[in-house]
Amino acid sequence: VVCKVKGVGIENNPARAASAAQAKELCVKGGLLDEEEAARVVLSEGDAFAPGAFEDATHIYLCNVGYSEDMHEAMLKEVPNCPKLKCVMTITALHDGPCKVPDGALAAAGLEYSG
Repeated sequence: VVCKVKGVGIENNPARAASAAQAKELCVKGGLLDEEEAARVVLSEGDAFAPGAFEDATHIYLCNVGYSEDMHEAMLKEVPNCPKLKCVMTITALHDGPCKVPDGALAAAGLEYSG
């Protein structure tokens, strides 16, 4: 099962958004996704940090390698507006290392690190 209800992907890079759409289509054509599953996977090009962009999210995955501090802070600012959110997953840690967000930023977003 790809996703029980709906999976949404928001990509701000036009080339990667086009690649994601092409990959989804290839999965359908290759029989890896049936039409019902494909309908539950929504891919779009846009700004994932725009207010309300992921307010219905239950899980957020960020390939945040190369994100600036401003991008991390924009994402964290939106987290409290996601009443269904259960988990935020990132490639690069937000609690320490090169992408560490300011002290208190995770807690202010209602998040805590669990490795």
